[in-house]
Amino acid sequence: MFPYRTKKSLGQHFLREREVILAITESVVSQGDAIIEIGPGRGALTEILAQRSQPLYLFEKDRSLRDGLERYTPQENIHFGDALEIDFPSFCRDHSIEWAQVVGNLPYNVSVPLLIKFLKVLSFKRMILMFQKEVALKIFDPSGKKKNRGSLMGLSQNYCDIKFLTSVGASSFFPKPKVESSVLIFDRLDDPPIPLKEFSSFETFLRNAFSHRRKQLAKVLLREEGEAVFSSLGLDIRARAEDLSLEDLRRLYRSLDR
Repeated sequence: MFPYRTKKSLGQHFLREREVILAITESVVSQGDAIIEIGPGRGALTEILAQRSQPLYLFEKDRSLRDGLERYTPQENIHFGDALEIDFPSFCRDHSIEWAQVVGNLPYNVSVPLLIKFLKVLSFKRMILMFQKEVALKIFDPSGKKKNRGSLMGLSQNYCDIKFLTSVGASSFFPKPKVESSVLIFDRLDDPPIPLKEFSSFETFLRNAFSHRRKQLAKVLLREEGEAVFSSLGLDIRARAEDLSLEDLRRLYRSLDR
């Protein structure tokens, strides 16, 4: 890592815990055309990722970090700007990247829209991403608590096999955030139950389904026809969205789609 004064306006919290750094970087596999790091900051992960055989591309919002990052990868591989505004499918096509790994200590305030954006990039085959702990549980919760079920979990688990990698305490960063974090590994499914071309319609369905969590789902989505549709699928007419499994939600989506 190189010295740098953090900018509060950018919500910067730089990872410094060696065990966490190694857990993340050692989860990067040897296959693929490239490694893409989102928000490299002072280069805690970058320094190790640069030792890999694959080309390393960096996307960083803070241009003042340029000089430090250039020690790890060629200048032309460093891109400055808001990752939310980057056309990643075009970037991958332009650089002949068909199989990329994405690594990122994501800014808390944009982690969800970034994840949704990444889920739509077919070339992003493996993603190792850090989230605020509460957000991570809404993506992958081994306990199966209903309160964490939502559109984010439905989307993520439809398109990726997800594993928990490690917890990250506040003391692992400088400056310390006020929350705990978690790192998740996403491996893209070759043949997701709802294909990528239907991402937008499936996302809309899930958002509508979970928009009134306290209401019976049949009344939220179907009104008068609800009982017949739910009965045909063997679902409880009184069920709320959080009561249904992801497979049940997909069956319901397919039924409405027809």
